[in-house]
Amino acid sequence: SVFDSTIEIARDVTDGCDIVFYSSALDINATDVPFETQYPSNTASFGDMCNVAFVSRDSPLVHSLVSSVGGTVLKERKLSPKSSVSSRIERLNGRLFFRGWIV
Repeated sequence: SVFDSTIEIARDVTDGCDIVFYSSALDINATDVPFETQYPSNTASFGDMCNVAFVSRDSPLVHSLVSSVGGTVLKERKLSPKSSVSSRIERLNGRLFFRGWIV
């Protein structure tokens, strides 16, 4: 199915999480994730919490995030500053962060 690769990425980024919160911004024109994450002051009793947002790869938000990734992260993901946006999206999928969310 079209979600097979998404399931694999979601499992990968949530490995080790005790609680997972999901959100989505699937509009192709998305520039934001609808919710900003906030945690209670004492999170030890909750375990490891992860926030995962599914965002359209063609959205301005994703393009902005992949364009702002620094050289160290690019190198770790076998990318260069000259890598195409589509290459960056492929290799950084599930490794981008925005307002407390894994994108």
